[in-house]
Amino acid sequence: MKKRTEPEISKSCAFCEHGRELCDDRFLLCDKYGVVKSDYVCKKFSYDPLRRKPSVAANSPEFVSLEDL
Repeated sequence: MKKRTEPEISKSCAFCEHGRELCDDRFLLCDKYGVVKSDYVCKKFSYDPLRRKPSVAANSPEFVSLEDL
């Protein structure tokens, strides 16, 4: 059976399930270590895929008329 390859996950407290956002984007409130920088990583890191923000899709050309199809 072929092993499935998964994309590399950049470890950062911004994507950890223990981190909570503060009013400042540079800092997070960690359940384990208190206030930390958003790029901080500890041994308690646990990836939460819902914390990742998707990239913006590229703009497609605008539809003008049926002749353009």
